[in-house]
Amino acid sequence: NNSNNSNNSNNSNSSTNSNRNCNRISKSKKSKRRSSSSSYSLMTKMMKHKAILNRTKDGPQLATFEGKCVLFHQVSIRLLHRDSIFDFEEVLCAFVDHAATIRRDFEEPSYHTTTTTTST
Repeated sequence: NNSNNSNNSNNSNSSTNSNRNCNRISKSKKSKRRSSSSSYSLMTKMMKHKAILNRTKDGPQLATFEGKCVLFHQVSIRLLHRDSIFDFEEVLCAFVDHAATIRRDFEEPSYHTTTTTTST
């Protein structure tokens, strides 16, 4: 009778251990899924911005270089002429606006909270 009890307890221990192992495996699979979905999200953002920028014929272009997102814009040398300085300023401002929009979209949300204290 004692041997039956010990066998039952061994079986229950082994099933508990196998459940723990299954939980570990499923947790590791979930973390792998999260990491792959976040990279998919970055790719989706990149494609979105490429589509937006490709609407304009002579606008900025988005590319990747050595794993980094690069925004570039070819500007005609004529815009550097003294009479076209305001056109150059418009092109430059539009470029900076595009870059700021893209940066905001790619930034991860900040989980840090800032607290301020005031003394009177």
